[in-house]
Amino acid sequence: MTTINVKGTIINSESAWIYDLFGIPATTAEQFKAQLAAAEDDVLVEINSPGGYVAPAAEIYEAIRTYAGNIECRVVGQAASAASIIACAAKSSITPMGTLFLHNCIGSAEGNHNDMRQAAQTMESIDENIMEAYRAKTGLSDGQLYRLMEKNTTLSAK
Repeated sequence: MTTINVKGTIINSESAWIYDLFGIPATTAEQFKAQLAAAEDDVLVEINSPGGYVAPAAEIYEAIRTYAGNIECRVVGQAASAASIIACAAKSSITPMGTLFLHNCIGSAEGNHNDMRQAAQTMESIDENIMEAYRAKTGLSDGQLYRLMEKNTTLSAK
């Protein structure tokens, strides 16, 4: 079995050099997909991440979801924020000390009121996409997922 780690912050590949320079753990979609492509057998994805950027997490989610072989995700610490999306991509488990953290997307904007309105609409759209991954994994309703994300929910293995 091949183990691929999702550790540290989930980042865009353009930022990887700074994390590497200071020895800070991070995961990029490109690194993950290269490791997945090189796997020759069953794959275990171990997750211990505070989350990070949604776009690379979505790429990792899709790579796991469409992998032709057997693949399992195991939360060995935390799968917070964007990392919780990755945990939803395949058969998954969580260790007794593990946690998942769900919340609405976080972002920032600057500009005039039109820019702020557009940013809010974009973030709401991202929330809907995230809910789609959660819904596919859990079967919970949009209302149930909305409430969990609205109140910044931490889920334990229990």
